[in-house]
Amino acid sequence: MAEEPKLSRQDWTESIIRRTLGNLKKWEEPNIRDTVGPYFPTVFRGVTEQAQGIVHDLSTAISKLSGEDFLACFETNGAPKSDAARQIVSTNAEKARAWEKTIPIWFSGGFGHPDYVADFEYWSKMARLTLEESVSLTLGVEPKHLPQSLLEKIKKLEDTLAPVPEYLLRRYELLRRRFDPHNFKDNLDPKELAEWINDQKLEVHPDFLGYFYKPPKPIEQLDEVQTGVFTGDKRQLNSISKLIAAMAIDAYGYVPGDARSPIPKEIEDIAARLGLNLGRDTILTYLRIGTKDLPEGWNDQ
Repeated sequence: MAEEPKLSRQDWTESIIRRTLGNLKKWEEPNIRDTVGPYFPTVFRGVTEQAQGIVHDLSTAISKLSGEDFLACFETNGAPKSDAARQIVSTNAEKARAWEKTIPIWFSGGFGHPDYVADFEYWSKMARLTLEESVSLTLGVEPKHLPQSLLEKIKKLEDTLAPVPEYLLRRYELLRRRFDPHNFKDNLDPKELAEWINDQKLEVHPDFLGYFYKPPKPIEQLDEVQTGVFTGDKRQLNSISKLIAAMAIDAYGYVPGDARSPIPKEIEDIAARLGLNLGRDTILTYLRIGTKDLPEGWNDQ
């Protein structure tokens, strides 16, 4: 009879299961949060149930061994040392390998996987973002987990995509066509990206705008420092703002209050072509001030 070791049979059995099943024994079903896009929180439930079944099958096979057979079959580190033990290990290890191939890609349940959350505090300090980084961050995902290579693979399956990767691809195309329509691989200004997302009311991760978007202060709180380029008193500010607003409305077709108006961006681009540094926020500030006193029915004529 083999010498009885100090290790309990329960602990010994646990050692055999860990050694035999590897990653399966470590599996924990992720708690997917509903953040942005399609949401399927139970997509990993079947994988979990299958893993539990394999653990149960192996535990049952080991429990059927008598005390003497058990001691003769396994080393204390869980390694098999008899033909019977090797058969048990081989059968269940093969089940574990087959199980591992059934695990869906991490974003199958949605973009709120707890192991892939973006470090917004870190990325919000970046002066520029690549298109891929921008896509990832709007979805709340750490950019390294959604590389260009993955996006290229998804594009090749465009006609057979499940809801989550289809949403990812549509988000990529939306931002690409808006910020890099000619595929120049230009980096994006996070501030401009956030302003556009806010204007478009685009669905993004709940934390994205909090880190990247800085809303302009109400008109009544503006002073000569906050307006950026203005150094006069409030009466001059109002007069200049009305002049700018009048030209924007009459010459460019600006519609006050239209959050999606392309006119502020057009004015910014014109200024940039002339070598003038004039940000969109500054333009919007003057337009808001200049149009706040427009009389009712001003555009009925």
